[in-house]
Amino acid sequence: SRVKDLPTFVQRGNDYRRITGEGFTFLNIPRSYYGVLMAKHFVNGIPNVGEGHGPDEEVLSPDCAHAVFEICEKYGIMSSDGAVDLDATRHGILSVLDGKIPARHKQEYDSK
Repeated sequence: SRVKDLPTFVQRGNDYRRITGEGFTFLNIPRSYYGVLMAKHFVNGIPNVGEGHGPDEEVLSPDCAHAVFEICEKYGIMSSDGAVDLDATRHGILSVLDGKIPARHKQEYDSK
């Protein structure tokens, strides 16, 4: 990349254009364009990603997956349509989930 922080560069250009009416134009691509997460991805995994769970292997139970999905939505990790925050980090996500996972799912969550 030719710029240190591409999202910040694009945002600055968009802000400048809105304020002055001049400047670069960037496509306003919604986060969902890059894909969305659904509760089933927390149950079955994502094909070709991670440890390659088989079709009959659950990553998380449906109940635990639903809890994780709701936490991610409630705390802004992803939107209600499953579009993940592009600035989300593994550490940030784990910090939220580790502190918010309900007690009834804690053992299962911790084992994954």
